[in-house]
Amino acid sequence: MKFPTLLNKGLAVLVCATVVTGCSEAAVNPSNNQQKEEKSSSSEATIVTAENAIDVKVAQVKTGVLSDSEKLLGEVFPNTNISLYAKVPGTIATLLVKKGDTVKKGQVIAQLDQAETLLSVQQAEAQLSVAQANIESSSRVNQSQSLGTSAELARQQVQIAEENYQNIVNSTKHLSSLAKDTYDRAQAMYNQQAISKGELDSARTIYLQSLAQYETQREQAETALIQAKTQYQQASKNSRVTQATLKQAQVELSKAKNALSNTLIKSTVDGIITDISVEEGDTVHSQKAIATVINLSPAIVKINVTEQMLSKFQTGAELDIYIASKGKKIKGKVKYIGLSSSEQSKLFPVELEVPNPKGELLAGLKAEVQINGGEEGILIPTEAILDQAGKSVVFVVQGERVVQKEITIQSKGTSQALVQSGVSAGDQVVITGQSQLKDKAKIRIVP
Repeated sequence: MKFPTLLNKGLAVLVCATVVTGCSEAAVNPSNNQQKEEKSSSSEATIVTAENAIDVKVAQVKTGVLSDSEKLLGEVFPNTNISLYAKVPGTIATLLVKKGDTVKKGQVIAQLDQAETLLSVQQAEAQLSVAQANIESSSRVNQSQSLGTSAELARQQVQIAEENYQNIVNSTKHLSSLAKDTYDRAQAMYNQQAISKGELDSARTIYLQSLAQYETQREQAETALIQAKTQYQQASKNSRVTQATLKQAQVELSKAKNALSNTLIKSTVDGIITDISVEEGDTVHSQKAIATVINLSPAIVKINVTEQMLSKFQTGAELDIYIASKGKKIKGKVKYIGLSSSEQSKLFPVELEVPNPKGELLAGLKAEVQINGGEEGILIPTEAILDQAGKSVVFVVQGERVVQKEITIQSKGTSQALVQSGVSAGDQVVITGQSQLKDKAKIRIVP
């Protein structure tokens, strides 16, 4: 009967040992449980942040000759592209053209409301009529008196007064001298007792009266001269004022007519109306464009080239240009070679003038400019290149991910581009699906 008892005791000891062992392990090495928890958490995080791979197609970067480097991609531009503005603020009364219309330089394309400007012209004409009437009236009065203008009459009066004054001055000097001589003789006779004291006093009185009379005559002549000069100055002033009033009226009329002319909005160049940004009844001002005019005869083809290619272009040289959308080949003449490169692309602008008498070449059409000679270097497909904020970038494969890299383009053909930096031969670049990518995105390469 003791055997079961012992068995039970043994089981109890074993269970206790097991419990103790487990407890001891947890107590001795608590990091095991922590690691298990971290692994569990890590697995859960991996599941949460799982990244979907983006399907892409790739091509390998190679070294070679840009076989179509003789073809530089460009674009057709108008030789003139301007906006037309009103010179004065106002309300559009009439639009005289529509989009697509051909216009000549100086042609009226729109007219502003003219009510106020017409009134200004009429008022200026009335003011000019008044000024002219004043001139004519003054002229008729003076002509009837056979005296010429008022200023001329006053000038003649000054001349007469000056002559009269000078005559009186000369006369009074002479008479004063005679009176002095008469008095001196009387004084001498008195000293010789030939005349009495009363006779001497009488001679003195006559002498002094003569001097006073002569001085009065001189002062009167001087006053007359001053008055004549004052009248002449006033007459001259009045004449100048009248002439100035006439001139001012003429200027005001010219200004009013100019304002009236400015209500007619005219094209400043020959060309075609491509945009009209107003409607009849709209209020416009000098900063608001009324319409856009372009001139495509001749057209301008613009391309961008590297400094290594500049030597292949000479001003005045003729080059072949192919317009794919029109299926035609034409000649273009180099008209402008840029003096500085773009800060972003480091390429130089070149412009070619292309005859376009029938208007077949439209702004925005793509053009291929043919030049001589190929170029050797690192080649990538043009379809791999993206434009981001003015920079050329590609996505280069690195393992299961891609890295965005900026590249410097030396020449660009229709299917391949020659690059100076950013990628190396042997790199794989994304050519399909890159628009969905960002730097370090996960990818899956598909055939």
